[in-house]
Amino acid sequence: MMYNTDVEELLNNCKTELIRIEHLILGVGSTHDVSHYLTKYALMNICGTLERAYKGIIVDHYKSFSRELARFIDINVTDASLNASYDNICKVLGMFSEQKKNDFKERIQNLEEHNRYLLSFSSLNNQRNNLVHGLHMNASFLDIKEQFNDSLFIINVLDVVMNENGEVGDGED
Repeated sequence: MMYNTDVEELLNNCKTELIRIEHLILGVGSTHDVSHYLTKYALMNICGTLERAYKGIIVDHYKSFSRELARFIDINVTDASLNASYDNICKVLGMFSEQKKNDFKERIQNLEEHNRYLLSFSSLNNQRNNLVHGLHMNASFLDIKEQFNDSLFIINVLDVVMNENGEVGDGED
């Protein structure tokens, strides 16, 4: 269970959509042309969901601080082109708090399979970039579904870090 219930709902909706897509692919067969397009759609849906999730966790946390900060966040985070990547999460966290950024990085490094999770997260973003730039996508539906599940560990760590004590202005930054 996540602290940010809006993001949790967003992620659950994506999981439900992936189940529907998987059933469609099973119905037509994984080698059918339709399966290829469904896989591309699933990838775009996953990447969009992950971007909205990480931004939502950070934005929801900091927007309540002030109206001016909310405007800054809208311009520099919400509306900014910042794909879901580990580096972008660290970049956005660093805009607000070096401590939160460092806590996030440390928590990720402490995950037993952090290399796999980071590779999955990166792979989704790379596949998405290849797709939108007209290059070949070489991941199967099952690959991207597994990578999405791995990426959820990163999103969950972010959710925990953003809800720990140690806020902006408390002398820790």
